[in-house]
Order: sequence, then C-alpha cells, then structure tokens
Amino acid sequence: MNKDSIRAVTHKPTYDSESLNRAMERAITDENFLDSSINLIKGLRFPGLKGTIINYVINATNDPEILSLFQNLDIYPDY
Repeated sequence: MNKDSIRAVTHKPTYDSESLNRAMERAITDENFLDSSINLIKGLRFPGLKGTIINYVINATNDPEILSLFQNLDIYPDY
C-alpha cells in the first residue's frame, strides 16, 4: 500500500439510533412498558454498571425495545 493512498472502512453501528429513540418514546408514553421494563431488573444487584444491566436484560428477555431502552443508559455512572 502506498503511503499516499486513502482507505475507507465501513463499520456497523453498535446500536440502532432509530430503535433507541422508539424505546425512549414508548417509555415516555406507555406506563406499562416502563413498569414492565423496570420490573424486569428487580432481581439485579445494585449498584451496577450499564454493561452488567444490559447483560442481565439480554438474559431476561428477547424484546428488542426493552433492550434498546436499557442501551440508552449513560455508560459512566453506577446505577
């Protein structure tokens, strides 16, 4: 490869922003969705990091909207 050449690589995003937005909108407008999502993690030990919460949710449900809701959590704080 020549040092003057330009390369491009396409990466698939980790999260689908449309799905994340839909999950947030549903959580705001559908109290049952939010309640059931929160109830899903009642067995989780807190404090927990985002990754721990997501892994717990992945093992508890296959609902992509619930998973997207928890993927919206900030990565840095403990919950």
